Amino acid sequence: MSVKDRLIVLLEQNRGVFLSGQDIAASLGVTRAAVWKSVRTLEREGYAIEAVPNRGYCLSRGSAVFSAQAVEALLPEGLAHVRVYPSLDSSNNKAKELAAGGCPHGTVVVALTQTGGRGRYGRSFASPAGGLYLSVVLRTRELPDTTMLTASAAVAVCRAVETVTGFEPRIKWVNDILLDGKKLCGILSEAVTDLESGGIEWVVVGIGINVSSEQLPEELRPVTAALYEREADGMTRIRLAAELLKNILPHPMTGGEMLLEYRRRLSMLRQNVTVHAPDGVYPALAEDLDEQCRLIVRLPDGTRRVLSGGEVSLRAL
Repeated sequence: MSVKDRLIVLLEQNRGVFLSGQDIAASLGVTRAAVWKSVRTLEREGYAIEAVPNRGYCLSRGSAVFSAQAVEALLPEGLAHVRVYPSLDSSNNKAKELAAGGCPHGTVVVALTQTGGRGRYGRSFASPAGGLYLSVVLRTRELPDTTMLTASAAVAVCRAVETVTGFEPRIKWVNDILLDGKKLCGILSEAVTDLESGGIEWVVVGIGINVSSEQLPEELRPVTAALYEREADGMTRIRLAAELLKNILPHPMTGGEMLLEYRRRLSMLRQNVTVHAPDGVYPALAEDLDEQCRLIVRLPDGTRRVLSGGEVSLRAL
């Protein structure tokens, strides 16, 4: 790592605290002149660093730069390996590329904007500046199927949003997070299977959260929610990313506890819904979830179906 990169790690770990130039130089093993030069470079990149004679340097608590170092400073050491890109076509695409190349479990790709964000079934996902778009590479032998992983990620998003903002989002089966009945977040899980064992080799879980509505396309605003109307303060997206990763890593939530929380947060149980399935579109009553997070629905003729895929809408036919 460069002196500048090591300096920002140190400042992030001590955000809001003054560190003397002498102590920083000793910690990094460089001269005070090198420290001063790196501080100037970071300031040009947008970091809000206070410099006070006889006190040293301090990264402001409100510094707005979203960086890998800022996120990792809020996590247990080694939990995640974060990479931040100014723009990508899709954070999932980049994460899959890294996973195919052998990157470790817990690699996280963050795109500050996406030019080709994707949802399920190849749908586009608007990704302007001000949102949080990240993808996590999961590579363990205990990985559940993608439906359970998506459900686990949905619970993680709800927990993170509640912790950071106090809002209480709801889940629309299986992969959408709602706030006041509008879509706040989408989740896309993509897996690669080991041909020899038949098990899942790795999964990429992509999460896109609308943090600010300021740059959302006008046509999406009637159906899309955001945490804030204007751009949030500098730490909001950083804290949101960190809380997400704390809930997703080191291993996804599975089992009965996760299902109970998922069911509690689900927005559609015991409501009339419209099912969009490969065999057609039909009305049903959403009754319950099974142990694999599949949705159990009752059709008008009284028969039941267990859905492991497809779309379910709260809008009745």
